[in-house]
Amino acid sequence: MLGYVEPQCHKVVDYVRDKKSDIYSLGVLLWEISSGYPPYSKIPIHNLVYKINTGFREQPITDTPSAYVELYEKCWDDNPSLRPTIEEVFDTLQKISQQINANNENGSKITEDLDKLDINNETNSDSIYQNDSKLQISKTKNDNIDKNKNELSNILSEIIQAYLERNKIGKTKSFNFDTILEKYKSKSREIFKYLIKNTSTKHYEVMVGKFHKEGFGTIKNEGVAFKWFMKASKNDDINGHYEVGYCYFYACGTEDNDEKACTFYEQGANKGLNIALDSLAFCYKHAIGVPKDRLKTFELYKKSAENGYVMSQY
Repeated sequence: MLGYVEPQCHKVVDYVRDKKSDIYSLGVLLWEISSGYPPYSKIPIHNLVYKINTGFREQPITDTPSAYVELYEKCWDDNPSLRPTIEEVFDTLQKISQQINANNENGSKITEDLDKLDINNETNSDSIYQNDSKLQISKTKNDNIDKNKNELSNILSEIIQAYLERNKIGKTKSFNFDTILEKYKSKSREIFKYLIKNTSTKHYEVMVGKFHKEGFGTIKNEGVAFKWFMKASKNDDINGHYEVGYCYFYACGTEDNDEKACTFYEQGANKGLNIALDSLAFCYKHAIGVPKDRLKTFELYKKSAENGYVMSQY
């Protein structure tokens, strides 16, 4: 029954379940009702908890009413405070049921009208116009959905480019990666969900980890972030090398280990990542995880500075 258990039960020690925990389980059940299948049936049991904890959820079934999908996605939101109450769930289900019944009645009426259609009849012409208007409204809704997806895609691209820029030049008077995240804080939940669903996104593992580390669109969890950074590093993402090193250096989501921090910093530095070069230089300068080496310190700072990393230029 792991698929019905909210992530907090696995993430937080001595977590106490409450009514919002039941709402999470209800959301999974609502998906199951729409699909006819048990949740996460294709996910190996040993991977299930990890996937759920990192934001993975079942995908909507084709032709499921959008309001119904939105309801169960709210129910299984990672943040308990964003989940609806049982009263809100009940009211929403009632409205969906009424809408479906109304649509079925309209469908029957339209069929009857088509059977009696007389192209010379002005009244029937008006009926055709009305039905065509409904189709136009439906098309407009779909266009709005596509527009929203394009907007989220553009925002995510901006965030990723800003993150890469930070690793290239660092924090300056005119540029701060944290400012970019703050700019889109109100849309963070939508952006995070969009990222999770688009696994082909460049630097996917690093960005999922970064969002977990910063609590952007999801509950802040440095342990989960570290796992994603490690996965990125294993896939040879140079930014993943740096992030794992940072986690070991500052004990973010893992134990404090200066030697391992330097090892991962070096992997990023060897591939020319400026922020990794600067971090490794700092370690050699202060004999943290490696022997003190002034020449090595100078060489690393020099290379990083020449590549445009502002902090290395001082």
